[in-house]
Amino acid sequence: MIKRPSFYGAKRAIMGEVVTELNARGSGLRLSKDWSRAVKIGDIHEIMLTESELSPGDELKDFTAIAFFEASQGSHSVIGDRLYLNEVEVGVLVGYEMNHMPNHMNIVFMVEGEVPEFKLDDKIKIQ
Repeated sequence: MIKRPSFYGAKRAIMGEVVTELNARGSGLRLSKDWSRAVKIGDIHEIMLTESELSPGDELKDFTAIAFFEASQGSHSVIGDRLYLNEVEVGVLVGYEMNHMPNHMNIVFMVEGEVPEFKLDDKIKIQ
């Protein structure tokens, strides 16, 4: 199971909402080696989902790009953070992919089982 490095303490959540629905499958990307990234108010980033347990620097062999979200509250994201959709936990943060930077960052979450649909204006929380 993905574990947050022990030197990270309490932090506030990244809050936002879905601004674009996506349904694109892909493969063959590589996660950055970063264990954490800042997300600022107003940033728009992409949420990708995978069923693979990954670590920073690993190859992302199989993923679904599910949504873009805009941050209404910025904070610091860390590997092991949880992704919530409308207050329901749906995944755990396993990495970042920077192919489209500086436009947006791909934030990758591991999911298990059935994933709910991400709809326009749905609430996103990462903590």
